[in-house]
Amino acid sequence: MATELKGKTALITDAAQGLGTAIAQAMYYAGARVVLTDISETVNNTAAALDKDNKSVLPLQLDVSDINAFEKSIL
Repeated sequence: MATELKGKTALITDAAQGLGTAIAQAMYYAGARVVLTDISETVNNTAAALDKDNKSVLPLQLDVSDINAFEKSIL
């Protein structure tokens, strides 16, 4: 694993598939802790596939366009 982003945290929206997952992978492999958000519950599967120990990846199933849902998830 690279370390360019070690000590940093990346927040990726729409991360359950496609481009969001690719960005999450790039950030993770560059050493960042990664917060994955998606409206779909498959975000949990994406997180588990990326980090088997769930030490550096946090999946959050939420609609980031809904400020109330976002605030509840992070508080």
